[in-house]
Amino acid sequence: MVATHSSSPVARTARRSAQLAGLAGLIPFLVALGVAWFHPPWAGFALQVQTLYGAVILSFLGGIYWGLALTRAAAGWFWISVLPSLWGWGALLLPHAIMPFVLAAGFVLTFAIDRAAARAGWIEPWFLHLRLVLGGTAIASLALAGLV
Repeated sequence: MVATHSSSPVARTARRSAQLAGLAGLIPFLVALGVAWFHPPWAGFALQVQTLYGAVILSFLGGIYWGLALTRAAAGWFWISVLPSLWGWGALLLPHAIMPFVLAAGFVLTFAIDRAAARAGWIEPWFLHLRLVLGGTAIASLALAGLV
């Protein structure tokens, strides 16, 4: 299991900070979605902003897996850690009409990786739940913006 004490005041504060920071990280997804849906002249720009941000966040998630590889001395996870960045980069090279859907699929992939980390006991259950909420919102936001 994870080597933290999730009931300690420090762990509760860290968990709350992670939750709030994660929710704040959804702001660009949600603002771009709102602009795409409610300000049609700006929809193309909003979709561009959202897809670029989606690729950046996929790279960020890869950094989490790199950290897991470092702390667990798990060589295979270094290879896993580059998948989200490569997926996001590749998605940006695709036609704009499919880009948000490919990025959304990348978030599905990262959640599968998160589940594997949780099954291995490398991440706490609250973090897996947070990743579900954040990833689910990113997926829905990308897919809905892609429909505009």
